Parts: sequence; structure tokens; C-alpha cells
Amino acid sequence: MQKATSVLTIDVERTFWEKLTILHKIANFPEGKALPARYARHLYDVYNLGNSWVKESAFKRKELLEKDIAFKQKFYYAKGAHYETATLSSIELLPRKTILNALQEDYQAMKNMIYGNIPEFEEILAFLKELQEEIHRLE
Repeated sequence: MQKATSVLTIDVERTFWEKLTILHKIANFPEGKALPARYARHLYDVYNLGNSWVKESAFKRKELLEKDIAFKQKFYYAKGAHYETATLSSIELLPRKTILNALQEDYQAMKNMIYGNIPEFEEILAFLKELQEEIHRLE
């Protein structure tokens, strides 16, 4: 029998807030720019993290949002992401309508990589709308 092994990982609460800032970047995605492949995975990831204990734990550590924004602005600056507006009161989780079809096609294409329950794309969007409203009330 193998003994217990320790694995150093990033806190899942930080991952939650990082994923939300990625969705904010998608919400501000420049028109006419091609969507990177498998980008819809971030919507799916937030859906799953947000429907678990992780959401409430991350809400108790909301300062991680500011830390993630500071990190991204320093090391992964993206002009079109508008990270400066990714605050508790104004973070955007819903994709722009101009990129919605591309995201839905991307999600359909990656379904074979998902195990277990595969939520419908519309179900994910409805959840993201509720989550966005919930986060806006955190401040």
C-alpha cells in the first residue's frame, strides 16, 4: 500500500477567481478576433466550480479577485480584457453576443472531453447570469 503523498497545488478558491477573470476577458472579447480553441472549457469549469462547495469558500476569500487582477495586469496584460473593470460590483461573466455562436460551437466540439453529466450550453449561460448577479451583491 502506498503511503500518503503531498502535492503542492494552487488553492481552488484562487482558481475559481482566475476562471472568473477569464470569463470577464471573454465578455470583453474583441469583435472580429478568432476565439482560441477549447476556450469554452472556462465556462464549463466555472459552472462546475460554482455548483460545488468551492463557490462559498471562494466568496469568503474575495480579496483573491484583486490579487488575480494585479497578477494578470503585470504578467498577462491583455488590452481588450479590461481587467480594470473586473471588480466585485462590475465583473462580467456572460460572453458578448458577437462571440456566443463561436463559444457554443467550441463547447459542442469539446463535449467528448467531458465525463459524466454534460450540461447544455444554455444551462451554463443561465448559471453564469445568476452567478454574476450574486457576485455583484458581494460588495
